[in-house]
Amino acid sequence: MSEDTDALFFDGDGDGDFDLYVCHGGKAFSPYSIDLNDAYYINNGTTFIKAPNSPNFNRTMSSSVVTSSDFDNDGDNDLFVGERFKTNLYGLPVSGYILENDGKGNFTAQENPLFKDLGMITDAKWNDINKDGWEDLIIVGEWMPIKVFINNQGVFEDHSANYGLEESSGLWKTVELKDIDGDGDTDIISGNIGQNAFYEGKMKMFIADFDGNGFQEQLICKERDGKYYPIADKDELISQIPSLKKKFLYYKDYARADISSIFSEEQIKNTYAAEIDMVESTVFINENGKFTAKALPDEIQYAPIYSIAMEDINNDGHQDIFLGGNQFMVKPQFGRYDASKGWAIFGPFTLENTQKDVIPLFIDGQIRAMTWIDFEGKKILTIGKNNEEVLFYAFKNNF
Repeated sequence: MSEDTDALFFDGDGDGDFDLYVCHGGKAFSPYSIDLNDAYYINNGTTFIKAPNSPNFNRTMSSSVVTSSDFDNDGDNDLFVGERFKTNLYGLPVSGYILENDGKGNFTAQENPLFKDLGMITDAKWNDINKDGWEDLIIVGEWMPIKVFINNQGVFEDHSANYGLEESSGLWKTVELKDIDGDGDTDIISGNIGQNAFYEGKMKMFIADFDGNGFQEQLICKERDGKYYPIADKDELISQIPSLKKKFLYYKDYARADISSIFSEEQIKNTYAAEIDMVESTVFINENGKFTAKALPDEIQYAPIYSIAMEDINNDGHQDIFLGGNQFMVKPQFGRYDASKGWAIFGPFTLENTQKDVIPLFIDGQIRAMTWIDFEGKKILTIGKNNEEVLFYAFKNNF
């Protein structure tokens, strides 16, 4: 009954074949709905059998991503599962979970304080960033910075600030990890909301029970000269908080009102606040253990990027980047994000040269997954679109 938000084939029980984990999510559900429970299917050689008791979370949640790694180097595949949002209120930070495998496909969720209330997680990848033989974890999401968790022999440590990512908060949708400049270390490529939207840097989101009715409200605000103005129009805000109706009888009064004139200092002090530092889809070049942000070319910023596929498609020794996105479920006053037709950018990339020629792929729709596969001697770009058929594009030296 719920949306399938991510899926992973991996060998969970160590018998040599692929089992399947499926994330379930969606905002149109009660926080207690069992339809939100993720599913783990065991491959018995002929069919997939749904495991009755796994995964073992202590509550229902809307999950967004699953990825596997033997993080503790004990010979089996463990999982990281990221939570997308609270189904009853978008904006509050949610958590990530390590599911530790006992080697037989039984998973136990670890309660790690480092992964608690990280943000609204959209994607995660494993990679041995510091090359010590232990897989590290990189996590991205909305209204949160890019996070790097270094794996110190099975114990995770937050090294995001050490890698220069403390001011990287964005509306990140996806992340890919590759050495794109050919210097032997791992770089980060991440898809953001882009510059063709009402979102911009320095925007803030405030969440609190502003009218004291027992329910929290969310206000997204733009910054102008150090003041924060709600993006919601007057009627929309009053429908959320009816007590403001008498305060703003006229639209002209509301047009000049920033959040400090709408609410008291005490009300604002008790809010949860998150801020956006950047909206551009970005390459983070790893230079001696510090990431330097470089925005991808202008065309990539036309729409949100939800999927990135990396491949040396022309066999020149350099990684090439393929990106797709769009989002049609947007309020009418802002307009849907449909300006991306899928993009290809051919390497090489350097810190000084990320603004390269962009090739359109002419793919309509809401791209949510892209990956390269080899089939009958051809390289095939496989494209998953929301609520549409899967597409297959063969590479023949050009598009």
